[in-house]
Amino acid sequence: MDHGFGQFHPRVIFLYCIGAIGMAMFFGHPAFLLLSGGMSVLFFLTVKGRSGVRFLGGMAGVVVVFAVMNGAFNPMGDTVLFTYFGSRTFTLEALCFGLSAGVMFFTVCLWFACYNELMTSDKFLYLFGSFAPAISLVLCMVLRFLPNLKRKAQMTANARRCIGMSPDNGAKRERLEHGMTILSVLTSWSLEGAAVTADSMNSRGYGCGERTRFAVYKKTKADTALTALLVFCVAAVAVCAAAGGMRVQYLPSIEIPKAGTACVCGLVFYGIFLAAAPAINIWEGLTWRILRSKI
Repeated sequence: MDHGFGQFHPRVIFLYCIGAIGMAMFFGHPAFLLLSGGMSVLFFLTVKGRSGVRFLGGMAGVVVVFAVMNGAFNPMGDTVLFTYFGSRTFTLEALCFGLSAGVMFFTVCLWFACYNELMTSDKFLYLFGSFAPAISLVLCMVLRFLPNLKRKAQMTANARRCIGMSPDNGAKRERLEHGMTILSVLTSWSLEGAAVTADSMNSRGYGCGERTRFAVYKKTKADTALTALLVFCVAAVAVCAAAGGMRVQYLPSIEIPKAGTACVCGLVFYGIFLAAAPAINIWEGLTWRILRSKI
């Protein structure tokens, strides 16, 4: 995605994504969870468009599963909603804790999905290729391998479906055999691709001398301003968290302190941080629509 927020410098994109993921993993306060979840959905839709709606529906089901499973297997809590299997208790506190964990998982997955769309392999190499070239190259190859493997599997399954030999056709044993055939094809393709890649890198002199790199990314005033804003917001949120603004307890009883100055300020700065990227995407989308309407 090289438009909107994706046009900014890779350092700015990396800072935003890592900050959003990191804070989403550690803030269990309901207000912060709702803010992070709402902003992650908004940003994900501005990045993926309508194609991301189906993914959001599946992830919403995961949140429900988290809540129900935690309530079913965690008997801790003071407020018993009902009992099952004789004396097994299902408590409100366990349900809320599971819902909190589910929303957190949902949010982190969305931020990672946005990160995967924005941080391409060339941007990742630009950031880390200078001081960790080998590790950066391996990570880029691994991240590139997974979507390629998925596309190859889909192509192979579609080709075999035309001759009635896909994992969806036949009896149970036949479907298993068709699936194993596709797995065998993917394994052979992966090994062949690895050998071709190694020969290509060797023939081009990889590792024979000092490594150089080419980059087309230049830092602008907008990158500097946005970086300063993001760093300031992260620092402010950290101060508010240290002051106890995000403190919450679900087990054995739910305790959510009254919203004080630290909590309100933390929400404001957290919202500014998360809203920066989707606001840029929405602004560019509106600008593009206005310009098209004038043609």
